[in-house]
Amino acid sequence: MLDRTYEKSLCRTHFDDFKEKQQHVVVGIDEAGRGPLAGPVVAAACHIPFDVQIDGINDSKKVQEADREALFKILTEHPRVKYAVSIIDARGIEKLNILHAAMAAMDGAFQKLNASILELPSSSPSKTLVLIDGPRVPPKLKDQNESSFDDNVPFAVLPVVKGDSKCFSIAAASIIAKVSRDRIMYSMHKKWPKYQFARHKGYPTALHVQAIRQHGPCEIHRMTFAPLKHWYPTSSDVKKVEKYQSKPSKKLARKHTTTKAVLTPKSRKTRIRKIKQTRSQNQTGRTKKHKHETGTKCVRRSKRIAAMSKS
Repeated sequence: MLDRTYEKSLCRTHFDDFKEKQQHVVVGIDEAGRGPLAGPVVAAACHIPFDVQIDGINDSKKVQEADREALFKILTEHPRVKYAVSIIDARGIEKLNILHAAMAAMDGAFQKLNASILELPSSSPSKTLVLIDGPRVPPKLKDQNESSFDDNVPFAVLPVVKGDSKCFSIAAASIIAKVSRDRIMYSMHKKWPKYQFARHKGYPTALHVQAIRQHGPCEIHRMTFAPLKHWYPTSSDVKKVEKYQSKPSKKLARKHTTTKAVLTPKSRKTRIRKIKQTRSQNQTGRTKKHKHETGTKCVRRSKRIAAMSKS
């Protein structure tokens, strides 16, 4: 379970006049659904005032599903907790790629939340610190990534690596994003029950891969993800293959005709054993040569001593 200690330390660093009772705003942003083969990527932004106590907040991956549902209800129904959710579907992911889609979803979630944050009652303009899970900042927020505040900068953005296991607000956002996406996948399960989305949420489990091989992909599958893009190439991919096959360049010809030997576990062990034997033989040869040279020197030395004694 996380507390607000880490966030308060960040606020003291970036707010010169930080006091817990003042209207300083901390927003956590996280996403869910980068890895699945199907379904959307969902991002959530969440603001929880420092004087609001909610127990049990932690990284969504470390919280049981029943507890996540309970925390989701508390977070979304609390009158002082502000949150927003942004969704990019499978076609959007194919168009943008998963990294840019996740960035766009996080930016969209913050833009939705920012409107409600500006409506918060305060005697002075609020200073907002935006904490994003991961090493990257969404492009639209990148210009606001300042190390200090002034009158012209309404908020600063800080990327926090593994932020969902450090920051209270990011962990809360991860729970909202995860539960929101899971509920979408439950509804998709009702529409396409043969894929069992309720069990794996679209992630590439053995059950999901087997269902794809048996029934083919459906509307929410991400066709740019492996192995789907290899099993079911798009028309543009087919045209590229046909182009290369009809008139391949020299570079492509070398690339496609040159094959590398694939080592099986058995052949790999055999190769390692032969290498060790060669090294051992080389070492033995060097040792014998050294002994021979040493013996020869001793014989020469003894002959010289015998000659000197006779003279």
